[in-house]
Amino acid sequence: MKVKLDLTTNSSNESFVISGGKKPIDVAKEMLEILFNNWRGLNGIKVKKIEHPREKQVMKWIRENPGFDENIIIPWTCNFPTFIFGGNWIDQAMGRKIIVDTCNNESWKTNGLEIEHFLDPSSNHNNPNDEFLDLTDFKSKTREQFNQEDSERFEKEIAEIKKRKTK
Repeated sequence: MKVKLDLTTNSSNESFVISGGKKPIDVAKEMLEILFNNWRGLNGIKVKKIEHPREKQVMKWIRENPGFDENIIIPWTCNFPTFIFGGNWIDQAMGRKIIVDTCNNESWKTNGLEIEHFLDPSSNHNNPNDEFLDLTDFKSKTREQFNQEDSERFEKEIAEIKKRKTK
């Protein structure tokens, strides 16, 4: 199985900068609200009465940790996870700004996310040692560790589906 480890292997990749003194947790909250609203409906029309399976748990964690100021992974965005960078090196190099590496199949700007500017797809802001809080299990891990665990979860889900089909 191929695993996306860099920032430019997927044509739907999109990176942008958010300023305004926000912390990664603030940006994650805004993006999750957009994501979960999109999950429930299409362009504001509610078509699903169910919520995302992780919505309550994740939004509760965000409400309980408003001061969290580290990098974050949102694993449920379209095509591949969203990585929100907000560590000290960004503060020192750019002032208080957040870099987001995500998929352009989500309409972030259209849905109200205030994007300062988009980054050149060839820009490299990924350090393999950067750690991110994974909102799947609230543990800190590198991008490579996350991708490995995500791949293993996917393989396990496929095996369970195949097992059910053979019954």
